[in-house]
Amino acid sequence: MFESTRDFMRVHGAMVTHDTILPGRAIVKMACDDIRGACEVICRKHGVTMRELMGQSIKRNVSIARQDAFLTCRRLGHSYPEIGDFFDRHHTTVMSGCKRAIEREANGDE
Repeated sequence: MFESTRDFMRVHGAMVTHDTILPGRAIVKMACDDIRGACEVICRKHGVTMRELMGQSIKRNVSIARQDAFLTCRRLGHSYPEIGDFFDRHHTTVMSGCKRAIEREANGDE
């Protein structure tokens, strides 16, 4: 997805704060740091609608976008249950989606 925090900031106009939850790492906060704002950014990146992202579609491009949205929200500091509630999914589905998104990043897949 993004090679570094700086890439994320450049693409999405984000700011970095040093009030960290994770020691030694800055938290990335987007101009609109709620879950909906993060989803809108992901929708634009992947070319899907918010309705598709929130829906039950299992099309590959929508699933990948949804998993990236899960991971982005998680990196913004939201809990698995918070993200699951927003997407109307169980928190373990969010955990699985984050895991798959991280694996794709590690393999260099988009």
